[in-house]
Amino acid sequence: MINAIVGLTISGKVIDSESGKPMAYAVVILYDAKDTSRITGTYTDEKGTFALKKVRPGEYLLSADFVGYRKEWIGPLTLKGDTNLGEISLKPQPIRIEEVVVEATPQKVRYEVDRKVITPSADVVSRGGNASDVLRSVPGIDVDMQGNVKIRGSSNYILFVDGHPTNLTLKDIPASQIERIEVITNPSAEYDAEGNAIINVILKKHPSRGYSLSTDVTANSHGTLKGNLAAYLSLDKVSYFVKVSAQRNTLKFNRNELMVYEGDTLKVKGIWDQYGRVLRLSTGFQTPATILEVGGSFNEYGVEIPTVREGISEGNFYTKSLERRPMGFLSFTHTQNFLSGLLNLEIYASYRPRAISYLVDTTTGYGIKTVGYRESYRGYLSLKYSLKNLKLGLKLYPSRGSSLDTTKTLGSISYPDIPPQTMNYRRDIHSAFVLYTSQIARFNYRLGLRAEYTDRSMNSVKINRLDLFPSLHVSTLLAGSQIYAAFSRRIWRPPYYMIYPIYVVQTMYLVQLGNPNLLPEYYYKAQLGAIRSFGPVSLSAEAYYDITENVQDVRESKFEGYDVTLYRFISSKGYGKKYGLDLSFQALLMGFVGVMGSVSPMRYEYEDISSDYLSAYAMLSLNLRPVRIQVRYGYSGAYRLVWGSVVPYHYLDLGASFNVKGINVYAGITDPLLLFTEDLTVTGENFYRRSITRYAKPVITLSLSYSYSRNFKKTEVKEVEELESEEQKFLLK
Repeated sequence: MINAIVGLTISGKVIDSESGKPMAYAVVILYDAKDTSRITGTYTDEKGTFALKKVRPGEYLLSADFVGYRKEWIGPLTLKGDTNLGEISLKPQPIRIEEVVVEATPQKVRYEVDRKVITPSADVVSRGGNASDVLRSVPGIDVDMQGNVKIRGSSNYILFVDGHPTNLTLKDIPASQIERIEVITNPSAEYDAEGNAIINVILKKHPSRGYSLSTDVTANSHGTLKGNLAAYLSLDKVSYFVKVSAQRNTLKFNRNELMVYEGDTLKVKGIWDQYGRVLRLSTGFQTPATILEVGGSFNEYGVEIPTVREGISEGNFYTKSLERRPMGFLSFTHTQNFLSGLLNLEIYASYRPRAISYLVDTTTGYGIKTVGYRESYRGYLSLKYSLKNLKLGLKLYPSRGSSLDTTKTLGSISYPDIPPQTMNYRRDIHSAFVLYTSQIARFNYRLGLRAEYTDRSMNSVKINRLDLFPSLHVSTLLAGSQIYAAFSRRIWRPPYYMIYPIYVVQTMYLVQLGNPNLLPEYYYKAQLGAIRSFGPVSLSAEAYYDITENVQDVRESKFEGYDVTLYRFISSKGYGKKYGLDLSFQALLMGFVGVMGSVSPMRYEYEDISSDYLSAYAMLSLNLRPVRIQVRYGYSGAYRLVWGSVVPYHYLDLGASFNVKGINVYAGITDPLLLFTEDLTVTGENFYRRSITRYAKPVITLSLSYSYSRNFKKTEVKEVEELESEEQKFLLK
């Protein structure tokens, strides 16, 4: 009698019949068996599971469907109590699409239990950019003018591509190739414990049987020119692919800097030309169980700075720094059914044979020159096993490297004498984890524990330690809202150059020194969130409280005897605290007006410093087919740290895209009013520095992209309205 009043629950899991993998976002609909009228429905979650609640006892039919798969029917079902249907398998059924354009407007940011999911296709103003641009205006994330990303004030994140560690940076990945980005703010024990957060970039996929080609070309007013090409050929259960990318990324900044050394004043001003050249090629194949990819890249990054200096060493100067980083890699993944469970093997290896950097600051034989040589090997072997509610894993993660730096003074310059610096380093991290997933009453939970053994050496400096990293994630549905909570412990191990006590030249007036007593940072992270939708309006709120042990910090002072800044790393014996809120809303009004916005207040406490910080953004989108127009505004507030302070800044972006005969055209302008200004003040021992940086001119971008795909197996051509199935329309009501 109680069930008849409260309602029954129908649950299950949708999987791919060929690979056995769970299918996220499959459509599940419940029908009345008598007249086939729709009763309720839902989408499957990331694990392929679903639950239809508050269903009255009776006779029903149930369907599971996904675009490109045959619809599966279950029933008729006689429901008298809660029912678990187990696994529902969907079989692939390719459809041929000819010159069909889907003008859907998905949400840019979707909240889940442990992550934010960002969809680039919802963000017009980022289409001509890279992964860093896609993350701009996401709650809790700050992206500076150079594309450097901070998550809740920290840049200590780890980057994945399709779930695997990578040697790429966010600025290397074109926005046009991205399906979605997952920002995992509270990772479970299944993931490496390294980093305050994980950014996982998911690239676009290819047709199940056929061929496809996608390409794009982008240019901007600062001199950027880049092109990307991806080609896929799918034959039955084997797919082959080739990816090529060539980029010259350029940004020009107007920078003014003031440095005071015990009363001596130095002013630096000029146009800073920051550029990067990338040539990348990869190829491989994929089956339902195996993925193999091999490739390499040649990266070149540099800064060219014609400057006018006033004060110490007056005159016109020219600085040029250049770093070349060739790299080759191999990635292999295999999934196999084993003893009623699923076994997953991953192998990754990379070799960077050299990375040479030059730094020259000279006019007619005056300045310094450094030459650096780097060599590194990196790889890992990972084994995971899933059985019902239990997942186990082992991972071996070795890396090796060496470096050599030499510095030479040119002319009669007053500069510290830095001898040649040589170092060989090794870092091995071996780990094991266990993750258990279950349910208590209406609460779903994941409980995990990870153990990591670290073995590091840098010449005479050696570090060995064993650490444990627990995690807990809980979620439930309460009063129509999804409520979730999470806790995890994580670590940030300082890189070798921060530990080994050698001097590394950064510029003509900046040298950094490693600290062998520097400790790893430990993070204790807790968050609580709620998500609620009211028709076309979605509201999200997420509160967090982070404690950092052994806070790694930087101190700047005068290099004794020289007018040069010395950069030193320290570990605080105390704890840093950080807590705040990410509040956001998204709405689709009148079917073509999209509105998004967020407010993220945060408080930071460390040593004798406490500071409040506020960031916010607003975005307006107009979907006037075939044209989409978008305006984005962002604000980043002032904040204080031990070493100095940062003043507030604003930014404004405009963009429009439209489709012409299958070619997507994007035009946009970044910072048209030159509002985006970074103003930083550093106060050190007998030292003061202030730098002001802004774009030299607005960034005007034009991008053209084209995608074509065809399936070999001919089926009826479907219009856009048919591709968005009636079931999906029913769910969106």
